[in-house]
Amino acid sequence: GRDTNIMAGTAGNPMVIQGGNIAVVEAGLADKHKIKSSRGAFVQKAPNIYLCVTSGASVMDSARVYKALGVDNAINMDGGGTTALWVNGSYKFGPGRDLPMAIIFAR
Repeated sequence: GRDTNIMAGTAGNPMVIQGGNIAVVEAGLADKHKIKSSRGAFVQKAPNIYLCVTSGASVMDSARVYKALGVDNAINMDGGGTTALWVNGSYKFGPGRDLPMAIIFAR
């Protein structure tokens, strides 16, 4: 029953919010996730999915932000200089450097 027409995919880590609760444990984070930087995330608050950016945040800081916003689920994506957000023809955040990939939502 899986969709076999998937053409590409991406993955992130760690899961920061699951079922409305903080899912990440600070002691288990890699050092790069503890640094305060720009952080991108896929965030789900039913029935919508958002691409979000937190600035000057560790992964744990981002988890606290999403928890305070009442999201259902959130997963960390790449951060630092690769973090950028482009909406309706202009950057809303970043980029700090050229981006090797993009995630595009289109109608």
